[in-house]
Amino acid sequence: MTIACICSTKNEGDIIEAFVRLNGRICDSFFFNDDSSDNTREIISLLVKEGFDLNYLPKTEGGYNQPNPTKAYISSVKRRVDPDWIFLLDADEIIVAADKEKLLQEMRDIPPNAYLAAKWKTYVPITLNYFDSASPLSECFRLRKDKGEIYEKVSIPGRIADDIITTPGNHTAKSLIGTTISAQSAESYYLAHFPVRSAEQIVVKNLMATHNLTTRVDAQNGEGFHVFPIFHMIRNRNYDLTLNDLANIAINYGCHDQSPKSNISDELFLQHNLELQTELLYLSLGRINVVARLDAEIERLSMEIKRLGAENGKRSMQINGNKKGFFDQWFTWIQSIGK
Repeated sequence: MTIACICSTKNEGDIIEAFVRLNGRICDSFFFNDDSSDNTREIISLLVKEGFDLNYLPKTEGGYNQPNPTKAYISSVKRRVDPDWIFLLDADEIIVAADKEKLLQEMRDIPPNAYLAAKWKTYVPITLNYFDSASPLSECFRLRKDKGEIYEKVSIPGRIADDIITTPGNHTAKSLIGTTISAQSAESYYLAHFPVRSAEQIVVKNLMATHNLTTRVDAQNGEGFHVFPIFHMIRNRNYDLTLNDLANIAINYGCHDQSPKSNISDELFLQHNLELQTELLYLSLGRINVVARLDAEIERLSMEIKRLGAENGKRSMQINGNKKGFFDQWFTWIQSIGK
């Protein structure tokens, strides 16, 4: 069975190596929609030299993890490798399967018009030593106890990939051809989710996400509800987050109740995460320079503003040119009447 993974990445240098090494235990090939300005691509190049099958997808118009771009990515992967199964993952998500053979068997046994929906389990940092660990995902985190709604994310059989489209975030899927498509709860694996890794990562990610969200005219009501409390926390802490801050952000991730928890350990399962053990070789390349990251984002935004200004200038010239042409024609017509 051939298994492919599609992943959107933007400045994931601190976790991309762990993502590839751990998910590489299940997936044969990876396809990245990458928009990074950090060392993500350098780390991917080093992993390619080790033998991992890592590829880039062509740029597609549309938002992050939105249905139409995801559909285009699936079509591209289908044309290139025609996999039996496709995982749709973010760079902070790890497939955790106690027994790979049971996972493969669950894929083989799935009904013809069904896909797998796996539980999404969030892990919480218990130390600030992320960049000093050889295996940070197993050593620096503990599993959060279930809170409220349990989210799921889809993985899909290759045979129906052309006939379905996923919803935003890849949490469900629906048919494009009018047939009934059903979700089957995955029993052989779940997705370990690491949205909070370090103070530097959260500061740059949240500041950029919040400012980008507030400039979007297509933002839906309630979209990004979780970024604003973190944004205010960062400013109130003078951009210096504590371990307790990071733990609370992870504990409250995806929850409407954003109230801080006084006893972090009560919110966690405290056993070690042996299934996430791996040895990282390039973690130093993933260290985050907050100033450099924000500088790159300001440069990107400045270039975008310049581009939009140039486009508006061209439109203005075209409008004025059309007006001039109209008046020239009108004046010529008036003169012709006088003759």
